[in-house]
Amino acid sequence: MFLDKHVPWDHYPKNLSFDEIRNPHWVIEQFFDWDWPQGHLEDLKTWRRFVVAYESYNDKRLGAGKLLSRYHSILKLLEALYILRLINSQEPIEAVSLTQLQSERDKWYWMPDNLSDDELTDPYRLLKKFFKTTKPQRCRDYLLEWIDFALSPQPIDSLSAQEVIGFYKNLKKLIAVAWLIRQREGDNPVYKPHEKTAITDELIENPLTHVKLSTVTEPDTPAERLVLKNSVAAILDIAPAIKAIIHIGTVKKPHTIMLYVMADEFLYAVNESLDTALTKTIKSLIPILLIAESSRILRENNDQARGFLSYSIGKGNILYEASNISLKHIGPKFQPVTLDASATAQNNLTIAHAHFLQSDYDIGKQDLPKAMRSMSSSIIICLETLLFIKTGYKTNHPDIERLIKMTMLLTEEIQIQFEMLRQNHPTLYPALITKQEAVNEIGQELTTQNIVAFREELNKLRVYIINLINSN
Repeated sequence: MFLDKHVPWDHYPKNLSFDEIRNPHWVIEQFFDWDWPQGHLEDLKTWRRFVVAYESYNDKRLGAGKLLSRYHSILKLLEALYILRLINSQEPIEAVSLTQLQSERDKWYWMPDNLSDDELTDPYRLLKKFFKTTKPQRCRDYLLEWIDFALSPQPIDSLSAQEVIGFYKNLKKLIAVAWLIRQREGDNPVYKPHEKTAITDELIENPLTHVKLSTVTEPDTPAERLVLKNSVAAILDIAPAIKAIIHIGTVKKPHTIMLYVMADEFLYAVNESLDTALTKTIKSLIPILLIAESSRILRENNDQARGFLSYSIGKGNILYEASNISLKHIGPKFQPVTLDASATAQNNLTIAHAHFLQSDYDIGKQDLPKAMRSMSSSIIICLETLLFIKTGYKTNHPDIERLIKMTMLLTEEIQIQFEMLRQNHPTLYPALITKQEAVNEIGQELTTQNIVAFREELNKLRVYIINLINSN
C-alpha cells in the first residue's frame, strides 16, 4: 500500500468519463439503478468479510467478476461524491428542515439509519468532514487493498482491524449520503407505496390461489432409509466436524431429499462453497437440497434466530448429532408467525411491492434491463418473506433459484409455476434469475411487448406467493 504523501493532482477523478465529471449526479443515479441501498450495503458487508478472512471471494455464478464490478462502482461513486463536495463548497445547498426530514422519513422508500439528524439534513457536511481527512487517492488506495485481499486466501495485513472497520463504516455512510443526494436532487425520488395497497389489496383471486400448502414426507421404504444412511456417511467423510444432520423430509415430485446440516462455526464458513461441496458429494445418491447453518445458533438466546433449526427438528428426523451437542431440548417448537404479527414481514412486502411498481415505471421509460432487475428484486423478497413466515428461514445471501427450491418444503406449486414461466419465456427467464448478468445477452427479445407479457405472468405468481404468506 502506498504510504507516502500524495500530490494534489493525485486526487483528480481517474475512473469517470468526461461527461460523468460534468454531471456527477449521473454516476449516483447509475449506482442505484444497479441495486437498492440495502443491496449495496449487504454486498459491502460481504466484501469486508472476505477482506479479513482466510478464504477468497468467489461468487457461485460470476466468480470474482461480481466483486470487481462492485469495486469499480464504489470507485466511481467516491469520485462523483468528491466532485459534488467541491461544487457544494462553491455553491452551497441549504440544509433541509427537521420538518422536511420527518416528511421524508414517512414517504421515502428507504431512509439511512446510520446518520445523525445533522448529517441527514445536511449530507454535504459529512462529505466535507470525510474528504478533509481521507482524500480520493487514499480512498482508492484503501479500496485496492480491499479488492486484493478479498480475492486472496489470506486476510489483509496492510491495514489494522481498526482501519478496516473505520473505512467500512465510512463507506456505509457515503452510500447513505449518495442516496440522500439522489432522492433530493434527482428527477425520480422513490417513495413507499401505500401499505394497504402493498399488502391487503393484493390478496386477489387468481388461478393459483386455491393451492394449499403441502407437507414433505418421511422415508417410507428401506431403500430410502439406506440412501439417507449413505448420505450421512458421505457428508461426514468430507466434513467430519459437522455437528448435526436432520432429514427435514422428502418431496415426492420432483423426488428430492431435504437435509438440514449444522456446520462447526470455528471450522466451516457457511456459504455457497460449503453447500456446493457437500451437495456434490452425495448428488450421485439422490437429488438433494442441502440447507446449512452455523453451530453458533446454539448460543443464540433468541428463539427467532433458531427458528429454522426448530422448524427442521419439529418437521423431520435427526439423523446425526455430534457427541458434544443435543438437539432434543431445542425449543420451543417453531410456530409460523402471521403477517399481522411480523412488522419485518410487512415491511418486506411493502418494499417488494415498491420494486414491482418500479418495474412498471421502468418499462414506461423504456429502461427494460432495469425493469428486469426490479422484478427480480421483488420476487426474491417475496420468496424470502414466505420462507421466513412459514419456516423461520433467513439468509444474508439470497439466491432466487435456491429460494424457489426451498419452497418445496411448503408446496410444489411454486416450483412448477416457475418452470412454466421458464418454458414460456426461455430468453427472459435467465434475466429474472441473474438480475443484471443475463440482460445483455437477451438482445432483440428484450422488447416492451415481451417484457409486459412476462411481467403479467410473473405478477400472478407473485400474488400467489403473497396469498400463501397470508394463509393459515
